Amino acid sequence: MIPLPTDAALLHEHAYQDSGDLSYVLNLDTFTDEGGYKPILQYGLGFFNYYLALDDEVYEKSRLEMARFHIREHLLIYSFVFIVMALVWAFVVMVQVNYAGQFVFGRKKKQLLKKKEAEEDLEFHHIKV
Repeated sequence: MIPLPTDAALLHEHAYQDSGDLSYVLNLDTFTDEGGYKPILQYGLGFFNYYLALDDEVYEKSRLEMARFHIREHLLIYSFVFIVMALVWAFVVMVQVNYAGQFVFGRKKKQLLKKKEAEEDLEFHHIKV
């Protein structure tokens, strides 16, 4: 028996063969790996016909996928931590630049110059006639 050319399962199978995309023959929204009866209309034709593709694309969990899912799931927390760390880093940099700026341009330079002049006078005081 030859199926009609408008057979939905046949069209999905050809779309999968042309593209290699498992979502054409497997409804990923309702997919679960629990046992029991699974109708084709709910789970898709690929659940029954493409066992090797299911093992490669659905059941396989890579560390990259798990890390990406974890980051997406906790994005707000990671964003908050990143912003706090950036603010702390900016504060530390500003304090260091401000300290260096005071050392070169501020009060400390004047104090150093006075101290240096006083040391020079004291250092050469015994040589003066």
